[in-house]
Amino acid sequence: MSTTTLSITEARNNLLDLIRKTKDLMERVIITKNGKPEAVLISYDEYESWLETLEITQDSNLMKEIAKAKEDIKAGRLFSYEEVLKSLKKKKAAHK
Repeated sequence: MSTTTLSITEARNNLLDLIRKTKDLMERVIITKNGKPEAVLISYDEYESWLETLEITQDSNLMKEIAKAKEDIKAGRLFSYEEVLKSLKKKKAAHK
């Protein structure tokens, strides 16, 4: 993933090509005004991913679960795929 920096004028003159590059090549474009960054052009998929990440980081319960999972990994408390699947099946059966 690369980043290109362009002036507003350059970006305006190449907008369709820049949109294609952000979509197809996941390129990021920093748009400047008088040499100072003003905006960033990214693909819609990347934008959606950033929104999802932001939503996750704002969920305090989920962040606590992630922190606990990291602690479990560091402490070697790991489960195989089969163990997790078996546990999920037991929980599902208990809720019937």
